[in-house]
Amino acid sequence: MSAAVGFLVEAIGVSIIWYHDSDTGARIKRINWSKPPRSIYSSLPRSFCFEKTSLVPAFIVPTAPKDFRRRLKRGQEAFWRMDATRTFN
Repeated sequence: MSAAVGFLVEAIGVSIIWYHDSDTGARIKRINWSKPPRSIYSSLPRSFCFEKTSLVPAFIVPTAPKDFRRRLKRGQEAFWRMDATRTFN
């Protein structure tokens, strides 16, 4: 995760990094069985200072299936978000 975040910020210049949570990711990818470990989508982003949010990345909405867009409008999906420009004291 550290290498990915570093690459996105330093090489590509991304300032906001999005990461989906376990259930949201499974719905986006249409995975019904054999899901990845939950810790990848819960404790890992938390340890890298991502914040859980109900905000949705704009690029997901146009391509999302209709039922998923409904869930997004109701605030039933969760994402992790990190502002890479934020500094810590």
